[in-house]
Amino acid sequence: MKTNIFYLILMIFPLNIALFGQNRYDILINEFMAFPKSTNGLPNAEYIELYNASTKTINLHNWKIVNGNHRDTIRNVSIAADSFLLIHSKEDFIRYGKTLKISNLATLSNPGDEFILMNDKNEVIDAVRYDISTYQNATKAKGGWSLERINPKNPCLLDNWIANNGSGGTPCKRNSAYNPNFDTPTYIQSYYFLNSKSLFVSFNKSFNDALLNTHFSINNGLNIVEKPSVSPPFFNGITLTFDKAFDKNTLYNFTIKKTLTYYQSMPLLKKDTTILLQYPTAIDKDSLIINEVLINPETGHFRYIELYNLSKTKAYDLGKINIVENIKGDKLDITIPHIIFPNNYAVITENPNVVARRYSVDSLKYRFLKQKLMAWADDKGDILLMVGRDTLDRLTYERTFHSPLLANTEGVALERVNPNSRANDKSNWQSAAKTAGYGTPGYKNSQFNDKATPSLFQDENVNFYLEKTSFSPNEDGFQDYLPIQYKVDKSGYIVNISVYNANGHFVTYVEQNTTIALEGEFKWYGETKRRENREESVKVSAGLYIIYVELLSLEGRKNTWKLLAYLSND
Repeated sequence: MKTNIFYLILMIFPLNIALFGQNRYDILINEFMAFPKSTNGLPNAEYIELYNASTKTINLHNWKIVNGNHRDTIRNVSIAADSFLLIHSKEDFIRYGKTLKISNLATLSNPGDEFILMNDKNEVIDAVRYDISTYQNATKAKGGWSLERINPKNPCLLDNWIANNGSGGTPCKRNSAYNPNFDTPTYIQSYYFLNSKSLFVSFNKSFNDALLNTHFSINNGLNIVEKPSVSPPFFNGITLTFDKAFDKNTLYNFTIKKTLTYYQSMPLLKKDTTILLQYPTAIDKDSLIINEVLINPETGHFRYIELYNLSKTKAYDLGKINIVENIKGDKLDITIPHIIFPNNYAVITENPNVVARRYSVDSLKYRFLKQKLMAWADDKGDILLMVGRDTLDRLTYERTFHSPLLANTEGVALERVNPNSRANDKSNWQSAAKTAGYGTPGYKNSQFNDKATPSLFQDENVNFYLEKTSFSPNEDGFQDYLPIQYKVDKSGYIVNISVYNANGHFVTYVEQNTTIALEGEFKWYGETKRRENREESVKVSAGLYIIYVELLSLEGRKNTWKLLAYLSND
């Protein structure tokens, strides 16, 4: 009889009983509208969409959505497996699916905001931190588009959000950005010292481990004295406490001794992964410089400023510096701790992910510091790097610092040529080379030259050459292209490379009006079009070809090379 009563209760209240405990990420914050607009056809109101990623129905009674000091409590509502619940403050959403109205729902429209989903035991189930850069689209960030989780099957990935790519939002439906295969490489976002004996390390994914002292080690006689603690609500940062203080002049090896895992035991970082640590000192006045700056980003992209630590032995904490745009008087106080190593770089930008993708520096993300920079004028500006009242470095730039041969400078960074020179004029600043993607945030400048300015076209220092004079572009993986290599003596050169057949007839351009780095190579694949237009291209026939190189300097000098190469069909 008791069994019959039990089943009768289940039939009457099938959605109001949770028979299982809840794990982190069983219920996900899957989409939310922080900046609504009535122009996109959706109700002009904020909403939060929850998704049940588990295989069971879950009752959310007494669960909470926490936003700062504001707590919204959910009353007696359940979500079936693989289903949605839309939380809102207006009745207009009922037509979209299962909804829950909370009249005093906390506002979501504060840039840099975060909100947390907690169960009835006050355990964190999911959390979101977002700002304008999370949209990955400057236009959509102004309002009218929701933010969507890209891959709900990988909830430990923090870089997992983008603006809706459809009509504005997908309440109670699969997200327009849904991609069950989306992932990013695991990397260390940052590390900093809480004090002389404590270290904090953060990653771009959250942990699934019960971390122990045995997961980590450090050299030079330091030992972990407390169990490593993982920081809620994102669980992507660990705090480690050691038995001795760090020495400021010592470079430490911090090693992960056991593989760290995240969602469903997927590997986060493999064992024996090692990172370098150094305790920071007070910033020396002449040791930290502005090394590169993107003044005029492309539409939808973000400006950045790259700093370089000239010291050969000292690490610095950038959480103590200020950046000032001196014409308007705008000031940015860096308050986030971030260590810059000796002879190393740090890139400050509002959106590290977009900048890293645009300039192909994914492996260097730990060098990025996320901060919204002030706007700079394209034509001229005056940027100060300061600590307290002391000016560490200054860049007073004009549009003429860019190469006059560039028709468009959008997305082209200005690079310091000689980091050891304090010259603050166009002689020491050049447009980043096209061959480097027009920017090198986080690594050595394409126009780097720490020698004195050389004379023009010294034969021993300027050369275009072919190490291999024959190639066979048959896509067999062996000598499929002709490498055209070069080395020049200074930055700022423009190159044109064209190909002619043995009869002197023009075949194709390899490069046109391209700014170059100090050394590198170009590739010709034996086609009539450049590689980016390959669908319009055809293979040329076997035979002898002339590679004609024209090198132009900013001073109007020109030098040329004629190189012979043989194309084989073998």
